[in-house]
Amino acid sequence: MIPIQPRFEFRAWANRLDAVHRRIRALSECHRTQETTDIYIVSTDVVDVNPKIREGELDIKVLIAAREGFEQWEPRVKLSFPVPAALMRDEVFPMLGRPAPDLGSGTISTSRFLTDVVQQCEGMTAVEVAKRRHAFTVDGCITEFAEISIAGTDLQTASIESVDIEALRDARRLIGLDAYDNISYPAAVKSAIGWTSS
Repeated sequence: MIPIQPRFEFRAWANRLDAVHRRIRALSECHRTQETTDIYIVSTDVVDVNPKIREGELDIKVLIAAREGFEQWEPRVKLSFPVPAALMRDEVFPMLGRPAPDLGSGTISTSRFLTDVVQQCEGMTAVEVAKRRHAFTVDGCITEFAEISIAGTDLQTASIESVDIEALRDARRLIGLDAYDNISYPAAVKSAIGWTSS
């Protein structure tokens, strides 16, 4: 199998992104709308790892490069709960930047991971994020506009993804993201709950 090349991303956040939304819809039809509620695991001093739980799966991406204002996130873990305790201890927790608590043997369910593991780790918390995501394509780039609720804070986000930096530059200009900073999901979640990103 040919390995998947990690994509570069640019993501903007604001209370309202109406002008950006209008530009996206002027350039592309909406391919799909999807509603999910994900749980993000954030840490006070970790900014380069993006762990989340969606539909019973633990999904972890790691920031591997930054170039021209874009961030390149690489998928590292996708595991269905329950997860073997040994795998959680030896592979997952080193990525999360925390020593694993005593996990015993057997398997770790979603609820146990959140209550007996995450809550017991100092400087780590789980945050519910409700999303209504709309998928587009602009200049060959995967493009998304979404309405987001992070622990009761309502926001909007727009993003572009591609392996092609030149296409990303063009898409960023076309939809008006040049006026915004690139803020990842972990950073946005921490900001919404009052944690300052390191």
